[in-house]
Order: sequence, then structure tokens, then C-alpha cells
Amino acid sequence: MKKILSLFSLGACIAIFLNSCTGPAGSDGPQGPPAGNGVTNMSFYSFTLDTISWVLQGGADSTGFNSVSISIATLVKQAQPDAQLVVYYSLSSLHGPWNALPYSGIFYGNVGGNNDTIIDQLGYQFSFQNPGDLIINYNYLVTRYHFKVHKPKVPIYGLAILIPQVVMKRHPNTNWKNCNAVLQMPEAKAAFSAENH
Repeated sequence: MKKILSLFSLGACIAIFLNSCTGPAGSDGPQGPPAGNGVTNMSFYSFTLDTISWVLQGGADSTGFNSVSISIATLVKQAQPDAQLVVYYSLSSLHGPWNALPYSGIFYGNVGGNNDTIIDQLGYQFSFQNPGDLIINYNYLVTRYHFKVHKPKVPIYGLAILIPQVVMKRHPNTNWKNCNAVLQMPEAKAAFSAENH
């Protein structure tokens, strides 16, 4: 019984000692790194490609055009290393409606007979190593006969979004080709709010 009382007394003394070890708060630590644009590092860049913004790829037998280089180096600098780029286009305005690239059948669908097929496609080239140069491609996909290639005759509006992997993992069921769904995410709204203040 004495051993039990001794252990109990020792435990009570330790508890009282630990609870009585309080004192004034220490000074604040150093300021941490900046948090970026709010709660997220999603970044947005909108652009317009006028009819003069296109350069023929290759020579006379070319089947497409490249846009002038669109520099999104600022976006890339702000982005996390594992961010993914998604690009959308609209023929209406910088407010959409948006379709994800690559996209086929913008001005020409499957037309012609006897195995003649003309269809156009809008796509893009981008590399994180080439600091932030985005190139939009406009191509004719032609079979059987060669048709003269025409560059787009109307402005094409674009929206590039860099999305960190952490945001993509947080929303595993999001359809990233659906720009409206992406823009409704809390991280996108927070990024837009931070950019407009």
C-alpha cells in the first residue's frame, strides 16, 4: 500500500510541477515568406489573337499557322513547379464562352465527299523550360487532296490558367476541360479576387 501511495504522490508532484512551469510569452519569430496571391497560386492570363497575329508554318505546302509568341513568363514565375497549364479559347469575347484546347472543327468540320476531309484544329505549344512562351497553332487536317490554307479570319480570344497540383488533387472530380467548372472553384475565385484588389 505504501508503494502505491508513494507512486501516487510522486505522480501528483510531477503533475503540479509541470503545470506550474509557465512564464511570460517569448518574442515573435521572424516573418515568414509571402503567401502569394491569397490562398492559392492559380494564375490567369487572357489574350487576343487578331487576324494579323498568325504566321504560316513552313512553306507553300504548309497546312497551318502559328500565332505570334504569347509571353506568360510572369505566370510561370509565380506558379508552383508542378503547376499544369490549361488553355481555353472563345470566338465571342474575353468573357467566353470557353472551350478547352486542343479543339477541332472551329471553322470547318468534316466536309466533302469521296474521302475528302477538311477539318481544322486549334491547339497550343508550351514549355516550362522556355520561360513562358505560349504558341497557339491553327492547322488544317486534310486527307486525299490539298486545299489552300486560310488563317483565322476573326479574332480568337484566349485564357491560359496555371493550376497547381495541390489544387488538382483537392478537386479530383473536376473536368479541367470545362472552364466554367474551373472558374467556379474557390481557389479560382480567390485568385480573381486577389488580382482585382
